[in-house]
Amino acid sequence: MTETPVVLAGKRVLFVSVSYSPEHAGIGPYAAATAERLSRDGARVEVVAGLPHYPSWRLSPDDRRRFSRVEQVNGIPVTRLRQYIPRRQTALTRGFYELTFLLHGLLRGTRRRAVDVVVAVVPSLAGGVLAQRVADHHGVPLVLIVQDLSGAGARQSGILGGRLAAGLVSALEQRLFKTATALGLVHSSLAEHCRAIGVSEDRMHVVPNWTLQQPPRDVEKIVDDSWRDRFVVLHAGNMGLKQGLEVVVDAARLAQHHGHTDLLFVLMGDGSRRGALMERAEDISTLSFVDPVAGMDFPGVLAAADIGLVAQRSEVHDMSVPSKLTAYFNAGVPVLASVAADCGTAREVRSSGAGVVIDAQEPEALLSAVLALRDAPAQRGALAAAGRTYASDFLSAEAGLDRVAALVVAGLNTAT
Repeated sequence: MTETPVVLAGKRVLFVSVSYSPEHAGIGPYAAATAERLSRDGARVEVVAGLPHYPSWRLSPDDRRRFSRVEQVNGIPVTRLRQYIPRRQTALTRGFYELTFLLHGLLRGTRRRAVDVVVAVVPSLAGGVLAQRVADHHGVPLVLIVQDLSGAGARQSGILGGRLAAGLVSALEQRLFKTATALGLVHSSLAEHCRAIGVSEDRMHVVPNWTLQQPPRDVEKIVDDSWRDRFVVLHAGNMGLKQGLEVVVDAARLAQHHGHTDLLFVLMGDGSRRGALMERAEDISTLSFVDPVAGMDFPGVLAAADIGLVAQRSEVHDMSVPSKLTAYFNAGVPVLASVAADCGTAREVRSSGAGVVIDAQEPEALLSAVLALRDAPAQRGALAAAGRTYASDFLSAEAGLDRVAALVVAGLNTAT
């Protein structure tokens, strides 16, 4: 990184993210890596986070008895706050989830902390609002790292009552974004939304997510014997409403019906829709559910697949770009994206040259694309190679964390 007028050494940073380590999926790993990078740069970082609950949307048995706890995570003090964890996602339960975190943060006296800059990862929107209150109280910069758009999420994810709540959520989000000193966006597609709501160009910075895992060393099919001698189509990650994974279940049913028993669709992970998907998938031999895999085994599991699948509901256009894409690229697995043609995910797949984009929520189209890739090993090899190159050139952890550190410095510089 180049020299900057304001350095992070000695700066007091309050870092707010509902999701944090040890959560191994979604936003949590990126939040933890960012806080740890700021600490390595000499900042005095304190974290306010929720109790771990994602992607299962369940607290551990020990945390169910706690209102809060304070711990050290890789040398960083982390205050964890209890909030309502909904088992069923609706606009009402999600609103209560957000509200209870915000109220708990305010009750804990978070604003009494002396800080030089407040950094927050959104969503959760409540975390961003809490960070805004602290920054306003101390008259210090507010830096937001925007992983998803909450307003678009409410409107596009299919959550019960989401469209009714979208106007209020979007208004709160718009107000929050406009107050930020610096706004980090994980994909350029999010910048279009921010321009539309009046965020000035000089405060927006594109800070793409990076690959969290090292390239795989073992590409054997290591999950279980059912993968052997099968053509494996793997979806790794959250099983929520936004993903619309019913399309995978229905495509697997079609594969079984048409005698394509060499295919195996695999849903690996957890989430609010896993139980319903398993019920829908009863008696389908071409579909398997696998529990989440974390740590050093994860890249090898991805590389063991023949296709890495991304699925989103057709209504999802501009709310987020799934982090699983970076993992697929890094693992060297060709990507098949069942998404809206104009969404950020589709653009990223096309930019990388590492995959194929098909219409969202179309089981027949999904099965046809899988069969076409099965029968085109040379194409799969070219896509996989393009993904590895893209990950190496643009998505390294070092480059990603450099960009995020520069974002925080930009926020500090703007305030001086």
